[in-house]
Amino acid sequence: MPRRVAAAEDRTVLVSSHLMTEMSKVADHLVVIHRGRLLADTGMPDFIRRHGRTYVRVWASNPQLLGQEMERNRASLVSAPDGSLEVGGLPAAEISRLATANGVLLDELSTHTESLEDTFLELIGKGARNTRV
Repeated sequence: MPRRVAAAEDRTVLVSSHLMTEMSKVADHLVVIHRGRLLADTGMPDFIRRHGRTYVRVWASNPQLLGQEMERNRASLVSAPDGSLEVGGLPAAEISRLATANGVLLDELSTHTESLEDTFLELIGKGARNTRV
């Protein structure tokens, strides 16, 4: 039976893959090279924190009113295809306070972070744009 090599043994295993879901489960450090340029060399959590999109999904009884209040507080809003709002730039607690202050009922208020695959694709898209001359 083969023995598993552990990081605790001070060994490194290099895996090159485009299967980001699997990589997110096994890798603790990520190096992204795109078109000959080093775009990232960092730990997995730091990569997602620095390059990923975190947003708060909001289902509200009056999304227009709440949206106006959130924009006044410098939030960015995206209307999702399912009718919810994806809010960037404001934490869930602040959105809850704004909703309460304006009499807006909330059906959902949840924080989401993009997957490693979405984050990776966004980064190489930016990298591809930055490498064009």
